[in-house]
Amino acid sequence: RIPELELRMEGPSLSRGDRVDASEHVDFSSPKLPPSMVFVRTPVHGSWSLRKRPGFLRLRGQPASLSDLASPALVCRRQQHFDMAARTRLTFEPLGANEQAGLCVRANEQFHVALHVTAGERGRELRLVRTLAGRRTTLGRMRLASGPVALEVSATAEEYVFHGGAGRLL
Repeated sequence: RIPELELRMEGPSLSRGDRVDASEHVDFSSPKLPPSMVFVRTPVHGSWSLRKRPGFLRLRGQPASLSDLASPALVCRRQQHFDMAARTRLTFEPLGANEQAGLCVRANEQFHVALHVTAGERGRELRLVRTLAGRRTTLGRMRLASGPVALEVSATAEEYVFHGGAGRLL
C-alpha cells in the first residue's frame, strides 16, 4: 500500500505569457527543410528532395508504409497543440494499387490515420484509412478528378477532421 501523495511544490507563481502563434507556412523554397520538419527514422537516401522541383517537396515512394518499421517516404511536423490545422496541395498520379501519397496523423506504426490518394478500381481515389492497434479500416473513399489534390486535417481536443478533393480547395 502506498500512502496518499500531495503533489504540491513551493515556489514563485508564474505569470501568464502572451498566447504563442504557432502558425507556420512552409513553402519549400529554401534548399533546407525548416527545423520543425522531421523524419520517422533515418530517411532513405534520395527519398526526398527540395531541389528536383524548386518550391516543392518531392517524395520518392519507398516500399515501407506507415505500418512498417522501415523508413517510409514521410516528412512530418509534430503536433504541438490540441487545436491545429494542416493543409497541403499534392500532385500525384498513382500508377499501381500499392502507390499512395497523402497527409496523416501518426502516433506510431500501430496507430495512425491517413487521407491519401491511391489508384482505385475506376481511377484515382481519395481514401481515409485508420489503423487502430494494427488493424486497417477504410473509413471513406471518393473518386478524384485529374489535377492537384487539396488535403487538410484539423484537430481539437476532442476530434480530428479530414477534408480533401481535387480542385481549388485551399
